[in-house]
Amino acid sequence: MTVIHNIPTRDARDLALRELVRVLKPGGRIAIFDLLHASRYTEVLQGAGLKVQDLGRDLLWLLPCHSLLAQKSANP
Repeated sequence: MTVIHNIPTRDARDLALRELVRVLKPGGRIAIFDLLHASRYTEVLQGAGLKVQDLGRDLLWLLPCHSLLAQKSANP
């Protein structure tokens, strides 16, 4: 929760997401709750072949956050 946005650059965040995808087993899921970059995360995860579901917005410390759920195909 709210971890990836602490990585200082866009390229480094993209790399972290791609590494999550790489180690995710077939059929596995990644849940993301983030303050700032959910639309970019969606782009990267979809580009890596994951199905991304937008779970909507919520508040964290009165700040709007976005929730995503991404799933890797069960068939490699």
